[in-house]
Amino acid sequence: MSSISGIGGAQGINVQGMDLETAMMAVQSNRANLLEAQLKDQISSVQAKNDQISKLNQLLGSLNKAAAGVASDAKAGDKVNLASTAAEIKTAAQSANITLPTELGGGTKAADANKGQLDGFIQQVKSQIDSMSNSQQMDMLRLQSLSNKRNEARCRTAAVPSSATCAEINHHRFFEGLHHVDCWQ
Repeated sequence: MSSISGIGGAQGINVQGMDLETAMMAVQSNRANLLEAQLKDQISSVQAKNDQISKLNQLLGSLNKAAAGVASDAKAGDKVNLASTAAEIKTAAQSANITLPTELGGGTKAADANKGQLDGFIQQVKSQIDSMSNSQQMDMLRLQSLSNKRNEARCRTAAVPSSATCAEINHHRFFEGLHHVDCWQ
C-alpha cells in the first residue's frame, strides 16, 4: 500500500517510502487541517446566528417600544396606535428578514393592529430568539468539540510516540523544562 485515499472530502496522502511514524504524523496533520476547515465553517455559522439574533432583538425592541405606548389597562381587542413606531418596526423586520403580519404594517396596508395581535407577534419573535439561542448553544458545544479534536490532532503531530496522549505530551514537555502546556502551538 503506497497511498491512503481520501474519504469524505479528505485529500489522499502518499505514504510510499515513509516509516510508520512519519505516515501517522502525515495522517494526523491532514486530519488537523480538515478539522480546521470544519472549525472555520462552524465559526461562520455561529457568527451568522449571532447576527440574526441581534437583528431579532432589534425587532423585539421596536415592538416593545410600540407596546409601551399602549395604556396599561388596554384589552386585547383595543386598537394600538403604531404611527410613531411603524417605520422603525418595518425597518427592523426587513433587517431580520421577517415578514410582518398585515395588521402590523406588513405588505402595502397601513398598520391597524390591536393589543392582542401586537402581543402575539412579540411572543412569536421571542420564541424565535429563544429557539435560535438554544440552537446557538448546541453550535457552541460543537465548536468546542471540534476545537478539542483539532488540538488533539495537532498534538499528535508532535515528535513523540504515536501512542502518547496530549496529557502525556504536556507532562513530558513540562518535565523536560519546556513548560509549554498547550501542545497545539
